[in-house]
Amino acid sequence: GVRAATDVTGFGLLGHLAEMLLASGLSADLETSSIPLLPGAQRLAESGSIPGGTRRNLAATEALVDFGATEDPMQILLADAQTSGGLLLAVPEGRVEDLLADLTENGAPSAVIGTALPEGTSGAPRIRLR
Repeated sequence: GVRAATDVTGFGLLGHLAEMLLASGLSADLETSSIPLLPGAQRLAESGSIPGGTRRNLAATEALVDFGATEDPMQILLADAQTSGGLLLAVPEGRVEDLLADLTENGAPSAVIGTALPEGTSGAPRIRLR
C-alpha cells in the first residue's frame, strides 16, 4: 500500500517531505513528538553542534513550514543534513496498521509521524508542525 517513498538523507526530513508534497500536490501535518530521534541528537542540537548544511536545509524549507511553537533544536533536527537517514513512506490511512505490523515483524523500527492533507490555498505545499 505504499504510494510514495524517499530516503531521508542530505536534505533532512523537511526537505525530502517538501519534495514529496510538491510532487503530489499535498500538504502535511507532522507530530513532532512522534518523530524518532537518535540518542543524544537533541542534546547536540541544543549545544549548537550541527552540520553547516543543516542550517542551509532549514533556510530552504522555511517558506513552506509553519513551525508553530516548535523550538529551535527540533527545527534544526528536522532539517538535519543526514547522509544515512531512515525512509519516509506515504501510505493510505487504511493500510497504516498493516504496514506497521509488517515492519515490526521484520525488525524495522517505525513510527507514524504525520498526515497528508489537501494542498493549501497558497498553491505551495505547507508543512505544519504540532
